[in-house]
Order: sequence, then structure tokens, then C-alpha cells
Amino acid sequence: MSDNSEGVSSDDFIRLKVPASAGEMEKIQSFIDSVLKGLCSVKVQRQIHVAADEIFTNICSYSGSKYAEMGIRVEAERICLEFRDCGVPFNPLTGTEPDVTLSAEEREIGGLGIFIVKKTMQNLHYEY
Repeated sequence: MSDNSEGVSSDDFIRLKVPASAGEMEKIQSFIDSVLKGLCSVKVQRQIHVAADEIFTNICSYSGSKYAEMGIRVEAERICLEFRDCGVPFNPLTGTEPDVTLSAEEREIGGLGIFIVKKTMQNLHYEY
């Protein structure tokens, strides 16, 4: 697959591969909208947008990867998202959760985005 490609893969995921750059977020969001159009509620689609934004931003900011690939697979009762990159391995699911009882000024920086993803998605999995 070429660097800015979209298509169906052999594992039933519809995929989009883009440079790992924050400027590509609009392509990621448009891709989500095009795949999910009419398949889920607006609320679910917004939750997917938030999760994709956080995961893609982390790839762009910390992995050192030159590209990121997003896959979407729609099943009868769920929507599966998959992100791939060739960057430095890092499992954000193992980090310490932020103390959301503290004010923004008191709370340490970092971890809030993945915390939100954990709270809005049914299942998360990381592998390298």
C-alpha cells in the first residue's frame, strides 16, 4: 500500500495510511466519517473521533514513526479501530491514571487523553 492510501485489506479492516504528522488529523477524521456514515449514532462517532485523535496524536508526538496506519472494521455489534506505526514501542495503557479529583492546576501534565479513551471505549489492547 502506498503512503497516502485507503483500501480494504485481507483482514476486513478498511485502512488509511498517512504520514505521522499532526497535519494529517483531518484525513483521519474524514476517513472515520466516510467509513461510519449511517452505521452508528453521532455520539458513538464523536467518541471514535476523540479516541482516534488521542491515539494518532500520541503516535505523531512520541513514536518517531514516519507513518501511521488506521484501520476500521465494522461488525454486527461493534466497531473495531486499529492503529499501526513503526515507531518506538510504548504502551500507554500501562501508565498511571491522572488524578481527576484534582483541579487542572494541581494535576500533573499528561495521561488525560488516554484516560478519556479508556473511559469511552469498551476494550483496548496494545501489542508490539
